[in-house]
Amino acid sequence: MTYEAQAALFAALGNPTRLALLFLLVKGKGRLRIIDLATHLKQEGYPTHPSNISLQLKDLRGIGLITAHKEGTEVYYRLCDDGITQMLETLLALLHPEE
Repeated sequence: MTYEAQAALFAALGNPTRLALLFLLVKGKGRLRIIDLATHLKQEGYPTHPSNISLQLKDLRGIGLITAHKEGTEVYYRLCDDGITQMLETLLALLHPEE
């Protein structure tokens, strides 16, 4: 991974909405739709509009942290690989040991 790619990764983690989305995808253990993500964020006391979520997901896709898969009219998002998943699971355990 280049230094530019590493910097993009840390920039993504520095945005509260993107970090919350990444943690939700880790906790989801699978794939989630924008509406699922919006519902979970609202339940966690972090309401945000689906259009903002869509924009943040686009950014996360752009730097290669997540992938999207379309089934019919639904788009499902998930983490792109096991390395990213393991890193985020470790961060989640450090930052939120109660979960």
